[in-house]
Amino acid sequence: MGPTNDEGWYLGQCRFSGKAPEWGEFYAVLGEPHSADGPNDWVLIEGYSDTKRTHFLFYFRDETFECLAERCLLEPIQNNALIRTSKSLPNI
Repeated sequence: MGPTNDEGWYLGQCRFSGKAPEWGEFYAVLGEPHSADGPNDWVLIEGYSDTKRTHFLFYFRDETFECLAERCLLEPIQNNALIRTSKSLPNI
C-alpha cells in the first residue's frame, strides 16, 4: 500500500504518473522489466516461488496497492464496479 492519492497522481508524485493512462484504474504493468524495482517495502504474503509474476497496480481513492502476483481474479458480483461498468482486466 502506498500513500499516493489522486492529488499526488496529478502532481506527478506517483512513479507511474505519465505512464499509466488514467488515475483510479487497475493496471497490469507490461513491458517494463524493472517496474517492481521501485518500492523497497514489499511485504511477502505467501511463500515465494520462481513462478512468473505480473506487476499489478490498483489505484484507490486515497491509496495505491501494488503487487506481484501469478494472477488477478475479480469476483463477478454486482457491487464490483468493474462488473457494474462492464469493464474488464486483460487475461494475464
